[in-house]
Amino acid sequence: MRNYVFPVLFLSIVLLCCQQIPGIEQPLESGLHSGGTNKTEKSQSATATADPKIVIRSLDGGQTWENVSAGIPKGVPAGHILAQGQEVLLAGNGLYRLRSNDPAARWEKDFFWKDQITGIFPGKKGPYYCNFGSGFYREIPHTGVWLPMHENLPDPFVRAVLETSDGVLFAGCNSGIYKSDNDGKDWKQVFEGEIMLNFEEVDGMLFCGGFKGLLRSKDGGEHWERVLTEDAPVRRIDHNSHRLLALSNDTRPWEEALADKDNMVNTLRFSEDGGVTWQRMDGALRSLRFTHRVQRVISPSWIINDIQQSGKYLFCSMDAGIFRSSDQGKSWQLVYEADVPNWSAYMTVCDGVIYAVLSAGC
Repeated sequence: MRNYVFPVLFLSIVLLCCQQIPGIEQPLESGLHSGGTNKTEKSQSATATADPKIVIRSLDGGQTWENVSAGIPKGVPAGHILAQGQEVLLAGNGLYRLRSNDPAARWEKDFFWKDQITGIFPGKKGPYYCNFGSGFYREIPHTGVWLPMHENLPDPFVRAVLETSDGVLFAGCNSGIYKSDNDGKDWKQVFEGEIMLNFEEVDGMLFCGGFKGLLRSKDGGEHWERVLTEDAPVRRIDHNSHRLLALSNDTRPWEEALADKDNMVNTLRFSEDGGVTWQRMDGALRSLRFTHRVQRVISPSWIINDIQQSGKYLFCSMDAGIFRSSDQGKSWQLVYEADVPNWSAYMTVCDGVIYAVLSAGC
C-alpha cells in the first residue's frame, strides 16, 4: 500500500522575484521546520532529538510539529500508520505501538506480531492487519490475539479492508471486492476484474478506488458502478462534511508521465454530489514545490503523496513538505518543510491530532 518508487531527476531553479504567487500563502513562521532544528525541536531533550525522525505529530492543526519517534530503531522501514482511539499503530519491521496520551511519546514494539504488515485499517472490534498474499487479521484489543478473517476468502492478496457502520466487512483484493455479512465466516465476490486499493464510507454510500478508477455502491456493496474514470488508479479517498476527495495516479506509464512538459503526475479531484460530477482542485498546488524548495534538489515531476482532512483544514504532502489549506485547496500554506530529496509523508488523524510517517526515496 502506497509503496511507490519514483525516478528522481534534478532541477536547479532560480527565484526571479519575491512576490507572493496567487494560491500560495506565506509559510507559517511559528512551527515551520526548515531543514535544521525548529523551535519545537530546540525545546526537546537531548534524548528526544537524538531519536531518528520517522514520525512527527501536530496537536494544533499543523501550526507546530514535534518529533515523536522515540523507541523506533534507526533505519526501520516504516510505511503504514493508523491512529485509532488511544493508540497509534505503525508498521515497520513488525508492529510498533504508541499510547496517544503517553507524555513521553515512546513507541513499543509488539511482542506477538512477527509477520510483515502491508496495511492497517480501523475496525469497531479492533484494527485489521493485512499481510499481502496471506490474507488479513483482526486484533482482539489488549490480548495479543489476532483472528484470521480470510479462511474462506478466495483471494488472499488483500490490499484494503473496510468495516462499515453497520458491521459489514469488505476486502479489496487483486481480483476485486469481497463482502461478508457474518464477520468473515463467509465471503462473496461483489465486483471482479480489477485490483482494488482503498475504501471509504460516506453518507450511506460506499466508495472503492481501484486500478481503473473509482467505484460507488448505493445498496450496501451489493452492486458497484463507476463514477470516476478520467484518472487511474485512485489510490486515496477522503471526505469532509460536504466534499468527497479522490487522489489519482496518471494513467500513463511512469516514465511517460514524468516526461510530461506540464510536470503533472497526480490528479486531485472533488465531488459535492456523491461522486456524480467531479472538479479539479490541484491547480494551486502546481507551483508550491518550486516556490518552497528553490535551492534544494527536487524532482521536476509533480507528485502528491497523500491528502488528509482534519477539522477545517485539508492537508497535502508533496516532496517539498506538508501543506495546509483552510479554504478547500484554493490556497495553501507550507507547515512542515522537507529536508531531504525525494521526501514523502503519509498521514493519519484521530481526534484532531495529526501523525505523519516520513520517508525518503532512494
